[in-house]
Amino acid sequence: MDLRTLGTLALEGSTFTRPKPLILLSYLALEGTQTRQQAADVLFSQAGDGLSSLRTTIRRLRSEAPDTLEVKRHLLRTTVMCDAQALLAHLDAHDLQAGVDLYTGAFLADVTLPDWSVELENWVYSTREFIAQRVRGALLTLAERQAAQGQFGPAAALAERAAWLPGAPDPEREDLSTLRLLLTAGKSPLLSRLEQLEREYGASWTVSTDEARARLLRPPTAVSSWVSSGPQQPLTSFVGRQTERAELARTLDRPEVRLLTLMGPGGIGKTRLALEVVAAASSHQELVFVSLETLPSSLELLPGAVAQALRVPLRPDLPPFEALLAILEGRSTLLLLDSAEHLLDGASYLSRLLRACPALKVMVTSRERIGLTEEWVMPLSGLDLAAPGLPFDDALRQESVALFAQRARRAKLTFRLTPADLPAVRQICQLVDGSPLGLELAAAWVRVLPIKEIASELRRSLDFLQATDQDVPPRHHSLRAIFDQSVERLTRSERQTLAQLSVFGGGFDREAALAVAGATLMTLARFVDKSLVRTALSGCYDLHVLLHQFTSELLARDTALEASTRQRRRDHVLAFCRRASEALRESSDEGAWTARLDQQLDNLRISLREWLDLGDIETLLTCLNTLRPYWARVGRTREALEWYTLALRLGAPLRPELREQALAVSGELSYYQGQWTEAEQYLRAALLSRDARGAPSPLQHLHLGMTLFASGNLSGALTEYETALDGFTESGQTNGVAAALNNLGEIHQKLGNVASALQCYQQALKAKQASGGDLDTVLLNLGALARGSGDHAAAQNYLRQAFEGIMHRNFVLLILPTLEELACLAWDLRRPVRAAVLLGATEAQRHRQAGDQAPPGQAELAAVTAQVRENLGEDAFAARRAEGSEMTSDQLVQFVLSDDSVRGDNMPSETAVVL
Repeated sequence: MDLRTLGTLALEGSTFTRPKPLILLSYLALEGTQTRQQAADVLFSQAGDGLSSLRTTIRRLRSEAPDTLEVKRHLLRTTVMCDAQALLAHLDAHDLQAGVDLYTGAFLADVTLPDWSVELENWVYSTREFIAQRVRGALLTLAERQAAQGQFGPAAALAERAAWLPGAPDPEREDLSTLRLLLTAGKSPLLSRLEQLEREYGASWTVSTDEARARLLRPPTAVSSWVSSGPQQPLTSFVGRQTERAELARTLDRPEVRLLTLMGPGGIGKTRLALEVVAAASSHQELVFVSLETLPSSLELLPGAVAQALRVPLRPDLPPFEALLAILEGRSTLLLLDSAEHLLDGASYLSRLLRACPALKVMVTSRERIGLTEEWVMPLSGLDLAAPGLPFDDALRQESVALFAQRARRAKLTFRLTPADLPAVRQICQLVDGSPLGLELAAAWVRVLPIKEIASELRRSLDFLQATDQDVPPRHHSLRAIFDQSVERLTRSERQTLAQLSVFGGGFDREAALAVAGATLMTLARFVDKSLVRTALSGCYDLHVLLHQFTSELLARDTALEASTRQRRRDHVLAFCRRASEALRESSDEGAWTARLDQQLDNLRISLREWLDLGDIETLLTCLNTLRPYWARVGRTREALEWYTLALRLGAPLRPELREQALAVSGELSYYQGQWTEAEQYLRAALLSRDARGAPSPLQHLHLGMTLFASGNLSGALTEYETALDGFTESGQTNGVAAALNNLGEIHQKLGNVASALQCYQQALKAKQASGGDLDTVLLNLGALARGSGDHAAAQNYLRQAFEGIMHRNFVLLILPTLEELACLAWDLRRPVRAAVLLGATEAQRHRQAGDQAPPGQAELAAVTAQVRENLGEDAFAARRAEGSEMTSDQLVQFVLSDDSVRGDNMPSETAVVL
């Protein structure tokens, strides 16, 4: 069964014609496997419940067009072949005629829907233009081939079709000169129509029929040419880069792309990738490789280098540049210029060359952008890394692991990568950040060192990665040599700024870069353009792992500068933590601030360690105390407690109020770790210090009450909660009043006093609403109380509200108990499939929080798990539990909030669940 999308929308061999389901199949055919959420976001973003609309569409396809869609957990893929998909595959394989023959009209032509979403409309129109542009480029290439053989009439017909192709925008200015030659040579009656387009662009080309034909006629295909100083055909196999190869090939095929720069740091594999791409380029095009590595610091000598590669002498009676134009004029040439970063001062020569030679394309490899308006840039980063936990056979197929294993075997034929080696190989791949050169240099050491020792040496010194082979180019002799070359091209001020950026750990944002290293936005942009600094989707920047090691060494040469820069970074971290803490206390965009703190966690850890090493315990504890709202919220209680233990163990003299606060927070963290005895000791010591100063602390009484409640001392907990409530009330802390009432409700609930518990929770909810604080903890308790009372509708309402708020605020420590309640509620409602999914999500969350929360009382959960397993059977239970464990946060929220109906206990089980 085939799906037609070009010129019409139809499923051949089927009477099914509903457009939305067929558009879903089109989307999956062209974009590949998608999650339910991704598909819903594109096709149904305008709907109130996009996932529900998607489920309806899936049901229709399954009913009326079976075997067209595969649904595996939360993933969707189509089994039908789409004509647009086949067309693009032909063009990618350079089978141009077969590709253009499939183009029977614009993509999804005349298909409109009353409920178009902006996202769907954008996808349809951008895909329509993309396909049409690819076809136009193929048509022009075919036309040039025909014209080169003297078939000017057929060539003009192809050019006419390309110029006014259905679904395509007006031709780009760069295409007009080619179209003018083809239409003139073939005496096309549509030439006047092209002239109108030229006038709109403000362009005009005058060429006679004979001139046009002379320029289009050329000898048959020429073979690739190589300059003597450049590489011959590589003797090692090429690994990976499938995505990049396809993208580069598609980009080169586009007529408007005349100058394409493959940009990336040294050793990242630019030259090898470029050679692979141009080797597969259209056979009608002359391929010329020129290595610029040995040329002086200007492109003025480029004419001689290109002429040498072409084995054609420059005319001595013309200036070199004019002589080169005389050689290239009329030739369809793809010129690959390798290692252009040191010749950028003469880049304007490329502009002149491209303007004068319409059939010329230039591909450049460089560590920097060329900086021309004609330039298209593809940044290149390291090879894919193997994720932790990936099965051994799957890890072997990851690009970085595959390259290391292959190169290691070249160094030692008996080498075989084993599962025991994989952790160390993965570490090596991470340390070199997927750099092909780094992997090859590291793999060469297997002849003398075990893999674990290679990883250890690499962590110790950048100089470990040096080539010993005799035929390695000087620029690739070592990673240090590469970094030296890149840094030498910076100004003195830029070198200093780059070195100062090395004081950051896991990355930095614009604000931090400016405050600590004096790096302006323009400076960061220059570093990005020189492949020295990388950008992330989060808006942060970072340095390549090994470049970070190199720049750290640069900074260490100036001890005063290093010390002052590190001090500025510590000051910035402390100021940032104070702002973040204030926002978290005020419940101001909590999710965004916790995310920002997570991003800066490595810089925080580095600063904490430096304060500890410097003996600045006061600042260390000040920073830790400042982040009290963060540690428990994101489930990092164990790590925070370790820092407190290290600081307090030193016995340094501290201000009484600082020591007291450190003891209090240590007690709270110990409570979250389930260390009841230690928590009580810390909190009572803090209260003694507080009482000695005559300063009551209801918050410390509240935390002591929580500790006593967890250890089973209900009467002691009741006393502490009542003391806390009085203190909060007296000081007018409404949010604290709500917390004390909420905890008093837990005691009443534990004692079976449902009415008293409900009253406390309701009062706590009112206080929370009055103070503007979060409602999640109270809603969770209200949900648990309603479930215990058999009020399933109320329980579901409360728990869903709680879960949505908890996930929005990223309050990690409340996720697990809420999921447990939801799983038990699903079983109370005799919904075993839903319960199994939630049990899987619960298990995954418990694994993520290992060591960051005291184990809850799980007797009921264990019983529910056993009952659900028995009801569903082992296989079905395992499948549904796995489904829940693999859900993303967004998918889990959607699942919890879906299906509002509450089924009664009279239903023994559910026959189906729509996920």
